[in-house]
Amino acid sequence: MISEKRIVRAVDDANVHFLWCWERFQKLKRFEIEPQDLTDFQVRLTAAFTILDRTYRLIKADQKRLIERKEQYSRPWFASRMGKLDLYLKAVKEALGIGRSLGDGFAWIFYKDESALLEQHNTEQRQLLLPPSVGGLGERAFIEKLQGLKGMFVLYHAITSFLRLGDVSFFDPVSGEIVGIGELKTRHVEGDRYDITLGFVSGGFENPMLKQDESEEPDVRFEPLDQSTRKKLNKQMDQLGNALEMRVKADANPRIETSSKFHFEVLERNIQSCGARAFEMRKAGPGLILGAWRPRLQSSLGKRIMRSATNIDAAISPVEAAVAKILDPQLEDNCLFIGNLGNHETGFPVTPSGGVPMIWWPLGEQQIHDLLFGHVLVITLFNPAILWAILRKRGFEVILGRRSRVLKITKKVGKAGLDLENFSYFENLIPYALMDENAVADMIDASVKQIVAAAGGRPAKVGIRPHLRFEPDRRK
Repeated sequence: MISEKRIVRAVDDANVHFLWCWERFQKLKRFEIEPQDLTDFQVRLTAAFTILDRTYRLIKADQKRLIERKEQYSRPWFASRMGKLDLYLKAVKEALGIGRSLGDGFAWIFYKDESALLEQHNTEQRQLLLPPSVGGLGERAFIEKLQGLKGMFVLYHAITSFLRLGDVSFFDPVSGEIVGIGELKTRHVEGDRYDITLGFVSGGFENPMLKQDESEEPDVRFEPLDQSTRKKLNKQMDQLGNALEMRVKADANPRIETSSKFHFEVLERNIQSCGARAFEMRKAGPGLILGAWRPRLQSSLGKRIMRSATNIDAAISPVEAAVAKILDPQLEDNCLFIGNLGNHETGFPVTPSGGVPMIWWPLGEQQIHDLLFGHVLVITLFNPAILWAILRKRGFEVILGRRSRVLKITKKVGKAGLDLENFSYFENLIPYALMDENAVADMIDASVKQIVAAAGGRPAKVGIRPHLRFEPDRRK
């Protein structure tokens, strides 16, 4: 029977690899990393994921057995046990999310200038776990044994949250570009022998992967894929090809560059000064409060994740007074959304599409460490009515639905009308990317002007795809 002790041990075993990756990542940012460590980063991170994946699957199997034998147990015991297993799953997902924050930070080095390609990755569904059985074994072997294939740096997608098309990407250190995306198919032949088939698409780039080495001889033992697997691989290749084609087309799209205000300095001060007694509350923007709390020191990541929240009641006592600072008595639609920075309970970081991974935020090294590894809890208190009021003053109409959710944002432009869809994305830039409300409104205004000019009075549907970038942090 799976116990809390076993979950804590699994998370702590994974954390050994996480901390190794964290230390190398900081060396990488200071340009001090050893070449071998750069290669080993993904191998170590994948090892951590393997530990957590195995634990997650064991918990799910335990849940399945319990459900199948439900009639053999008393209702109170069954409910209690299922509740514990749900708590264990949540802990493992939290740890997986921490790992993915590290993976995102690493992959961002190679993908930060590939905004169009990232948009294509974003159209695919995220996968919580590594591929099971033979498939996962083949992917891990490829990363470990074939790194540097044809001079390319291989990026493994499964240990990130934003690389979702294919299994691997190929980065050309000479051109400084992603020159291909690959899909791996693994087949067990016999004993300890496995065949790995790589299908990849280069999307028009001159890809060194395509250059045949005359000294290479084909492996006569290799057997072609079966018809079903080959059909699936061909379909995936078509999908990758379409994505890379869209990347080329996106280069012709008009771009708008603006400087924006963010509130990272408030977050940094909060993390530096907070303690265990109560949340340190600070107003970050017109409608945003940040609160930071540092619970009692606990060296074990597993125990930090599993610890009880019973002592949080006293810690949140300053919250009520802080909320009053962002409620405008002149507005009739004040409301409050509560969030959590550094929250990984879904198994993935909370990063808006087009945003910068948390590990690259312009904060001090210690502040990012404490936020990432759960030494500090940071909450966001956000009143979106402030943003709505700013937009109304700029000529927009904000139509609300149930539970203070925006149904539609419209604006009259001459005799025509403009509708802004997916407005929740822009709202989330405030609590989850710490962007100032006026900066969000400025971005929307600039986009509207560009859209109106491009439409030329004709009906049109235009996509707005923000991509955030920060100036490098020069602090030592």
